[in-house]
Amino acid sequence: MRIDRRLFVTGAAAVWAWAGAAGALPRFVSQALARSREEISTDPALYGETVPFSVARLRELAEALSQRDYEDRRGEVPGSLTSMDFSTYRQIQPGPAWPQPIAPDNRFAFEALLPGFVYNQPVELWVVRGESAQKVVYKADSYVVGDAAKDGFPSGDLPFSGFNLQSGVADDGALREFASFQGASYFRAVGRGETYGLAARGLAIDTGVPTGEEFPVFRAFWIVEAPDDAAAITVFALLDSPSTTGLYKFTLAPGDATYTDVELTLFPRRTIRTIGFAPFSSMFLFSDINRNEYNDYRDAVHDSDGLSILRGNGEWLWRPLDNPSRLEVSAFVDENPQGFGLVQRKRNFTDYEDAEARFELRTSAWVEPRGSWGKGSVVLFEIPTTREWNDNIVAYWQPAVQPERGRPFDLAYRIHWESLPQVAAPGPQVINTRIGRNLSDDRYLIVVDYLLRGSSIENLGVDLAVSAGSTSNLTQYPLPTRDILRVTFEFDPDDADLSEMRLALVPESGPPGERWLYRWTR
Repeated sequence: MRIDRRLFVTGAAAVWAWAGAAGALPRFVSQALARSREEISTDPALYGETVPFSVARLRELAEALSQRDYEDRRGEVPGSLTSMDFSTYRQIQPGPAWPQPIAPDNRFAFEALLPGFVYNQPVELWVVRGESAQKVVYKADSYVVGDAAKDGFPSGDLPFSGFNLQSGVADDGALREFASFQGASYFRAVGRGETYGLAARGLAIDTGVPTGEEFPVFRAFWIVEAPDDAAAITVFALLDSPSTTGLYKFTLAPGDATYTDVELTLFPRRTIRTIGFAPFSSMFLFSDINRNEYNDYRDAVHDSDGLSILRGNGEWLWRPLDNPSRLEVSAFVDENPQGFGLVQRKRNFTDYEDAEARFELRTSAWVEPRGSWGKGSVVLFEIPTTREWNDNIVAYWQPAVQPERGRPFDLAYRIHWESLPQVAAPGPQVINTRIGRNLSDDRYLIVVDYLLRGSSIENLGVDLAVSAGSTSNLTQYPLPTRDILRVTFEFDPDDADLSEMRLALVPESGPPGERWLYRWTR
């Protein structure tokens, strides 16, 4: 169940920012220097055969592939690469020939990434210009291989394992990485001034099923050349797994908030009972919820601190994340949700005190459904971990109607990658959760801080409920700094091992506050 973040994120962490605005880089720092738009040019030696291209052809390819058995192609990657540890793999870097432009004005560019370490799936890359697609080919002298990686490095032809996208719209004109596709069906993006943190996936299948999770892979990508002055770039992808194939269209637009429009059509090989759309993987080790369990100089360690949901009926939910002692699965039933996402709300360096990881710069991701999604659930997995390099948080949308064998299944959504989602509850919003013991050490003390956002303290009621155990000493009072109301209550679990808690501020007039949800476990 544990998802090692090193398996599915690229080794290069991006900070896409105005010149000088980013500060220190986090872990997995890119070794490649930023190139200016004027410094790059197309290298014909990096391109091979040319074939006709159309979206209709891609759809036919995906559908035809679903009629054949799934083929595991990991054996096509040399073992000398997949046996590398992470530090050795990082010594394989794109050379001076990269990045390659994919816009006439060099506004966009890409770098092809080689396999190695755990990136063991071969990936085809194509660049689309008009009605033709030209294959990207491996050229040995276009990569720099460090001394540690040279031992056993293959001398023949190599496949790719993915690519990153770069944009040159910053003040200094430098091309900076803003998105990456590498590892199974994982992809990531950042807004301006942010760093990689959580990762998205094309699809989640059988997550939490006793027989084991299935990880679909992107077999091939078609990167479409953007016109001059384009604000976005388009990428098509062919997805493949034992259960389904699929055609994906990604439209990526970098900016203060980078967005990714996702349009997909699945061609199931079987009826898929447990499937997750718009899935994310993130990391949560500790915060004020479980801080007392860690002897650590830092105040918090997480890429995301909560799950935010805007239900179809307009109700806002906030579920702070936790690192439980056993696997916890939660399902938030809804119909036609308006949005959900994993959010990093704490945005100050002093919230973490980690000068290397810079968790306060990690991006948040918000999903905006397109069209009617119908009935289903936002599903949250919280997986126990003792290490911050494990992605132990998974969230996705699971429809009530499963994709069926032989019937195409369509879905569309937009992902907003930004520090905080621009859409937010109009009323009071949860900004922090703390859990400890009361002064008598005979009950738990639960503390929830609300940013009032213009609501009057005098006209606020508190709605509190727990599914098991009992509560007492419910209080509310303003904090001396900012427009914050603190709500506290004591909780006695009695004999319960689990209790679902619900808390909301209810104003006499105006929009209700964001509803705070928490699952307490013994």
